[in-house]
Amino acid sequence: MDRQEKKALLDRYPYIMSSIRYYEERLQELDDIGAPTAKLSDMPHVSGISNPTQELGERRAELAEHLLYNSRLKIDIERGIERLGAGVHQKILILRFVQSCTQSEVAARTHYSRSQVQRLENEAVDLFEIERT
Repeated sequence: MDRQEKKALLDRYPYIMSSIRYYEERLQELDDIGAPTAKLSDMPHVSGISNPTQELGERRAELAEHLLYNSRLKIDIERGIERLGAGVHQKILILRFVQSCTQSEVAARTHYSRSQVQRLENEAVDLFEIERT
């Protein structure tokens, strides 16, 4: 991955976190609904009518798949940041991409100039690598 692709992946971190929360909430809603029960009646089964239990299961599987993908991506990003060690590069990536700080905010927190933060960020992104799980 080149620097631009790595930066784009790191930029997605807050959206990945939002997606994880979204999919967890939707799955919880489906769990709260529970499996729909069929009404017992003397009416004959009509073909072409959807099976709500099957649709619920399919939707749940789809949401679970998206949740798993985003959770793995989150872990990959976090492990890549951890591999940088507990130095300035890791701190810069955490502030910039995990905590969504601007370069100016990072500069104020780290007592570096904004241009120094930009240089360190570029170095950190170049050092950042992920191993896909």
